[in-house]
Amino acid sequence: MELTSEQIYLRQDRGAMISALGVQVKGKACKCPFHDDRHASASVFTDEQGTIRFKCHTCDWSGDVFDVRARIEGRSLGDVLKEGRLDPKPTLYPSLDSIIKTYSNVERVYKYTNPETKLVELAVIRYQPNGHKQFAQCSPRGDAWVKSRPESKLPLYNRSRIAKENSVIVVEGEKAVHALFDIGIQATTSPMGAGKASLTDWTPLKGKVVYLWPDNDSKGIEHMEAVRGLLDSDCELFWIEPLNLGIPLKGDVVEFLADNAGTPEDQRTAIQLVLDEARPLGAAQELGRRFDSIIAGDWVNIEWPWGLTSAESQSLLPDTVTAMCGDPGSGKSFLLLEAFWKWHLSGRKVALFELEDDRVYHLQRVLAQLESNAWLTDAEWVRNNPDKAKASYEAQKDILGSLGKVMWDAPDRQVTLTELADWFEARCEEGYEICVIDPVTAAAANDKPWIEDQNFIFRVKTTAKKYHSRLIYAIHPRISQGKVGASLSRLAGGAAYPRFSHSVFWLTKHDKPKTATVWQEMGGKRQVTFDRTLRIAKARNGRGAGSEMAFHLNTDSLCFLEYGSIVSETVEVLQ
Repeated sequence: MELTSEQIYLRQDRGAMISALGVQVKGKACKCPFHDDRHASASVFTDEQGTIRFKCHTCDWSGDVFDVRARIEGRSLGDVLKEGRLDPKPTLYPSLDSIIKTYSNVERVYKYTNPETKLVELAVIRYQPNGHKQFAQCSPRGDAWVKSRPESKLPLYNRSRIAKENSVIVVEGEKAVHALFDIGIQATTSPMGAGKASLTDWTPLKGKVVYLWPDNDSKGIEHMEAVRGLLDSDCELFWIEPLNLGIPLKGDVVEFLADNAGTPEDQRTAIQLVLDEARPLGAAQELGRRFDSIIAGDWVNIEWPWGLTSAESQSLLPDTVTAMCGDPGSGKSFLLLEAFWKWHLSGRKVALFELEDDRVYHLQRVLAQLESNAWLTDAEWVRNNPDKAKASYEAQKDILGSLGKVMWDAPDRQVTLTELADWFEARCEEGYEICVIDPVTAAAANDKPWIEDQNFIFRVKTTAKKYHSRLIYAIHPRISQGKVGASLSRLAGGAAYPRFSHSVFWLTKHDKPKTATVWQEMGGKRQVTFDRTLRIAKARNGRGAGSEMAFHLNTDSLCFLEYGSIVSETVEVLQ
């Protein structure tokens, strides 16, 4: 069933969710109304589409406001959606003033007036019933008024004045618009705050020069990025970076003007300086900045420990998501583990989330690679050679300690894809350049995994782009009859994995060694014998898509050796 604009709004209304649940929500945490919940085991959060969702981590149930309402009332979701709104019969008020009188401690009423009809199409009431500011939306319904927003697209604020301007500042909140208006500068905002940009009609800004001024926090920046996407093809856009303005966290133009007190003329000058420093947006300008970053050495491809693989794939440029696939036993976890600790030792800020076994298990493998002694993974050998084992540990314990601090695990439960996306975002916020998840297919699945897979990929791609970071995830091949080889269609999970990852590698183990002619990193050809092939199945940023690298896994050191790019057909070596 296609949702109405009113239903879309309600799915993005935190207050509607809290009202439907009927429980107290502190921050994101709350008790679950569907079981005896002595401690808060559930959460209310906003997903990547802006929908407010509820999830209980004990009974593993989740849903939006309509799912919650349907379950609490014991009705079908279809019946709830047919009503069109949570309150199918809104109370009618004779006038806007009669609605305003129902709220206590009203501070201000912001009226969204149609420039042509001069009629108020939306009113936003700012009030403080318990010392905390709150907002309520009201709109006309025929000759009456109701406590809800218009059924059509939301209007922009201050349309009559911005219609006469060639350039306009977009801010968040009516208070910020008035702060600029008071010093003679015209601005506008979309109603209902961050996350609701898509519900607004932005056509009054078409053809104008538009300055985007986000609030100084992640939600404010995400909101203004959404506005940017809606205006990109219709306006000449400029971005005001709040971090450069010296305003506090969550601060906006109101705090900026307070810090630049003086006459209105003085404050206009301060605002003009901000506008002069604004960064132009648009594809051409972004390409120019990209070249500047490349030339300055800020935009670089981080190299794998294997030179030709790096050169051919260019898979670890900023903003990228990379898949590493391989059949069980191919050694992909050893390959990723080797890359992980080599990046760490080279000074790169890298994080690893192991979904299979705990950190001790994987650090033991790292120790074997560091010491070039595979026997260190064998419990019986360690027991029979305690002096050698302890000597190896003592030699590498400082490195192992530093690696353990950037490794995460979940040995006692299955984490969800949402939790993995949260982990990646948290690491990016902390400045990690490369994050590795091994394997993503070990995450807990819901009843619609293809949707969850798609949401995961889109979210981590957005995070990687936002922080200019890189994500690598290991993934298993799909088990299917009659299909073999390193085909993108064989990746497990939903189609989003191969479709939207920038690079895909496929590691194959050969039961019998093969021989082939390879092109080596330093140039020249030679014939080699190898037991692994690493196929670059996809390379959106490199020239090597479809090429294959001859590799060898040294069973003594558990480390990989890259021989070169295969340039002739391979044949099995006769035993």
